[in-house]
Amino acid sequence: MIRISMAAVGLASILAAQPVAAAECKEDIMAMIDRSLMAGPYRTTAEVTANNRKITIVNESVPPDDMHTRTTADNATKEMIKVGDTVWLNDGQGWRTAPPAVAARIAEVTKSMRTMVPNLLNDAQCGGAQTVEGRTYTVYTYKMDVPGGKASSSNTLYVDPASRLPAKLVVDGRSGQMKSRSEMSYVYDASIKIEPPSVEAPKQ
Repeated sequence: MIRISMAAVGLASILAAQPVAAAECKEDIMAMIDRSLMAGPYRTTAEVTANNRKITIVNESVPPDDMHTRTTADNATKEMIKVGDTVWLNDGQGWRTAPPAVAARIAEVTKSMRTMVPNLLNDAQCGGAQTVEGRTYTVYTYKMDVPGGKASSSNTLYVDPASRLPAKLVVDGRSGQMKSRSEMSYVYDASIKIEPPSVEAPKQ
């Protein structure tokens, strides 16, 4: 489910510039997850390539849990808005309130990722400075492995040394036999607001 993938936003970490031991690096990554999630309203834009398909996912988040996601694939856009425990969906035919079971599942995934990540993250490496397209970042790498070998990813995180917040995340993933690559950028914008959409009453 594409919306679950947004939980990658929680993998941000801010670490020292010099390499440290993998165990210590993982501890630092986990300590900074909550900080990155609570840095204020932010927008991520992910360009995903999987099975020769290109998917664009734009997610606006207002901590702790409100979000507005737009997923575009095959010239069609689907949206989801979550405010509190209520979720609305729009598949191009107008907004509708998600069934309680769907809303509960989305809320559960959003909250549970914060406790799941420590069990999935491994092989954390804290790197030094790297210049990409004229900008200097502090770069870290780590892997994520789902139990049973069903899915895994190799991740490269680029951190802005001035703000000490993530600027870019590159994920090379595998789910079953499908491979994917995602390049996600972060923008922190205090003006972002998430509000309930206008829902049309069902036609009689």
